[in-house]
Amino acid sequence: MYCPECGTKIDDDCRFCPECGTQIIDDEEEVAVQATASDEGNQNESAEPQAAPHEEEMPDAVCWGLILTNVKLLAQKFNVSEQQLKALFEQFIHYKRTIGISYQLIDASNYTYHKHGLFSKPKTVSLTSAHSWADYADLLLDTHNYEVSKKLPESQYLFIIGSEDIVPMPVIKTYLSKEVEKDRTIDTDLPYAYPYGSEMIEKLESLDIYRYEALFFVGRLPLALDATADDLVSYLNRDIANQEGIPVDEMYAHCDMNWKNTTAHEVKVIREQHLFPVWKIQFPQNSYYNDLFLSPPLRFDADKQELLTQRYFNIDANLFLFNLHGCPTAHVGHYSASYPNHRDWVDAVHPKFVQQCKYPNIMVSQACYGGRFIGEQKDTSMVMSALSNQTLAFVASSRSAWGSVDSQNSTPDTAPMAFSDVLASYFLQQVLMGLSVGMAFFNTRSYVFQYRGDGNPQDAVTIAEFNLFGDPTLFGNTDVDVEQPSQGKAQPSGSKAYKPSGKGVKAAPVAAFKGANKAPLASLNQPLGVKTEVLQSKSAGGQQSLLDQVRSQVDANLIAICKTMGQHLYAQYGIEAREPSCVMRDTYPDGHREIKAMYDDMMVAADEHGKVLQVSALK
Repeated sequence: MYCPECGTKIDDDCRFCPECGTQIIDDEEEVAVQATASDEGNQNESAEPQAAPHEEEMPDAVCWGLILTNVKLLAQKFNVSEQQLKALFEQFIHYKRTIGISYQLIDASNYTYHKHGLFSKPKTVSLTSAHSWADYADLLLDTHNYEVSKKLPESQYLFIIGSEDIVPMPVIKTYLSKEVEKDRTIDTDLPYAYPYGSEMIEKLESLDIYRYEALFFVGRLPLALDATADDLVSYLNRDIANQEGIPVDEMYAHCDMNWKNTTAHEVKVIREQHLFPVWKIQFPQNSYYNDLFLSPPLRFDADKQELLTQRYFNIDANLFLFNLHGCPTAHVGHYSASYPNHRDWVDAVHPKFVQQCKYPNIMVSQACYGGRFIGEQKDTSMVMSALSNQTLAFVASSRSAWGSVDSQNSTPDTAPMAFSDVLASYFLQQVLMGLSVGMAFFNTRSYVFQYRGDGNPQDAVTIAEFNLFGDPTLFGNTDVDVEQPSQGKAQPSGSKAYKPSGKGVKAAPVAAFKGANKAPLASLNQPLGVKTEVLQSKSAGGQQSLLDQVRSQVDANLIAICKTMGQHLYAQYGIEAREPSCVMRDTYPDGHREIKAMYDDMMVAADEHGKVLQVSALK
């Protein structure tokens, strides 16, 4: 018998090609998938996909990728057998192959290295949760090197299945000073794109990682503490069911009213493509602006004991944007908002909202901690709640996210965008272009890196802390035969239905996977990194250190600059004059300097002459 993919001669009883990893299935063979919630072997009826096409009907592969997981740890988590999980992954890989996406499984609990000495036996490892991310990444590098040595198609996509207890999530130091950011670490899957060794953590912290070529477009499917095998089966089935792309024809966007013009600027492209519904009903005053739903006006209704937002949350949408506040407190999954110039928070969007979505969808959140999943259950994490229902791809931050704030003179066309605003807007545009979400997200990170081009610490934080959750080979399909957007229903009837075309096997579009540039983002000689000096900082009790006082006196222009910043905040944002809690000076690689001052959760950046360059805020 010969492999249908690469032509290698293989044994008749072999299930996978030893050269390229392609699954070998006889015409008469039927793979039964059983995923149980207990060890009694109860068959999960939802894990019964339709009959797969015969091998000879499979189209040419348009992309190659790796699925990284730990089958043993997953089996223990779900209380099922390892054989059942392997059968599930085998069938998923087979179905993906029917549309030209060629995945191979990397099981960290039973991996045999391709590399070995001339007279030594191949090395087999069984990694556990005690091993580091670098141990897991080494399996990826070994596979990559083998593909290169054998001149096989190189895997470009990496689909991590499991939370940090199954596949470790790298942790790096934050780029911001402690006066700005209380969290001193960031959870990020970015190092898996550069699996060259444990030293890549240090290189990411110094930005030197961007001198390397990335190997993979990375996405992770996290699994909640209370997840069952059914949750995994459900996601993989939804993944397969959307083999012709996730239909994208209707959008829902919700933001804090302090950022309504900035958010309107972000979704300008979506508006131009008429992806927002045309509503005929009247919304509460100040709650709807340029196709955006606003909080706090849409808040908790004490009389009816419900969130007003829930009445208007569009469960028929398939593209979502949340530009709201997140909460640093563990097990608080909802997003919130605040009134202008007030710190009174109101609830805005809850995890239970996304559990009601009717159709496969893609979500983007700019909220601080909007992508938190470690140690969370499905009902306490927006990401977990969404992925356990209809969401197939979710981009969100593991830490404090930054973005622009509306000035009194800003409009939907002129409002500036920064950091998470740039990331969210560009990612949405890439999705609408039909690119795979993995490629779209990598391109977005590249765009944020180059947006200012000076290694701004907030840019660096944004690139690292936002992660892609879901299968990175999925893509949006804007060319779908669906009904027109809802005409005036707060919760439309849900008459549209997305089904496979029924025209037989249809290969994924080549355009979704071509044209990616994973070349180094920075040249070898390009200076990287910003040096931050704290010039003033209010310590406990409002006292200032002697060193800070001396620095303030030496910089004779500092007081004038801070005064200008305060006047700008009052004139443009209506914020009362106050002393900054912290003043810093950033020195950039090209030698220019910026003065940055913190005012509560807002940061103002100015040049050394006092000209205000940017105003940003924590989400």
